[in-house]
Amino acid sequence: MSNALATLSLEKGQKTSLSKASPGLNRIQIGLGSKPAAKAGEQFDLDVVAYLLTADNKLTSTDRMIWYKNEMTPSDAVFKTPDNLTGEGDGDDETIFINWSQLPVDVKQVAIFCNIYDAKNRNQSFGRVNDAYIRIMNAETGEEIKRYELNEKASDETGFLMGKVYDSDGEIKFEAGGFPNNASITEIAQQFQ
Repeated sequence: MSNALATLSLEKGQKTSLSKASPGLNRIQIGLGSKPAAKAGEQFDLDVVAYLLTADNKLTSTDRMIWYKNEMTPSDAVFKTPDNLTGEGDGDDETIFINWSQLPVDVKQVAIFCNIYDAKNRNQSFGRVNDAYIRIMNAETGEEIKRYELNEKASDETGFLMGKVYDSDGEIKFEAGGFPNNASITEIAQQFQ
């Protein structure tokens, strides 16, 4: 990792202003990547999920959950790249794009989770995932603004809140995650009811 990139890294729970780091920011690109330690012939599928939430942490509609079964909101305000089933290759494995000005007026935060697909049946956990990260970029310029690297000891964990982008009195901010949540994608959605 270069020194320039190291200055952008965040710690678990740390909050930062994306608006100040990248003035005029509106189109946000969130990349997620890792290096699963899969055995030969084994499929290790990390899924990124975005939950569009109100200020009081409510998911008001299932079409506000962006994942491999629903890759965009009706207004195209948030969409993700197609599901990467193996995590192979360099760079981000999956990417979510947010057009901040097009979010529904009641959406004040976008929570980003990462889960291992079918983890319990496959006997997989983040204990076998190396170098998991989330990075926030200005989608218009390609500039990487902030990065959070998951450094948790997670031998039994199957999912994590990686972070959230949120509105703070008109300012776009990011809070680094690192908090385990072993529920399935749909069970997490139910937690926001």
